[in-house]
Amino acid sequence: MKFLIAVFLVLAALAISAVAHADSDSANGSSAPVTGRGKRGGGKKPNPNPSAGNPDSVRGTCTVIESPSNPIAGPCVTTMLVLNDIDGNEIAKDRTTAQGQFEFTAERGKAYKIAPGSKYYNLVSPTTAIHGGDKINLQLQQKE
Repeated sequence: MKFLIAVFLVLAALAISAVAHADSDSANGSSAPVTGRGKRGGGKKPNPNPSAGNPDSVRGTCTVIESPSNPIAGPCVTTMLVLNDIDGNEIAKDRTTAQGQFEFTAERGKAYKIAPGSKYYNLVSPTTAIHGGDKINLQLQQKE
């Protein structure tokens, strides 16, 4: 009986974690990364998918850290991230992989900031500017 209760609690925690990691952007059914508006003000365009070793990119791994509202740390699973220039203008959006990996096309050496694209997370690190060509470890924390 104790074993069944333990299994139930683990499954419930996983279900809660999966719901907590989902964001409202997945409701439209699109899993394609998108970028900001072009010069003509048209719709969103796919974020180019550069190779894993592209020096003209910002890439890395995103992790959700433990918090009172999320006791299980793990990768940011299909979480929307936003790449902004240093002035806060949106450059591109991308969704993390199931392992929390992400990559944005970015001009080498230019300063950027990454923000969560979901209202359910706060950025923990990095809090300083990142640069094109950087590989970073991004940490998010679920809001309470």
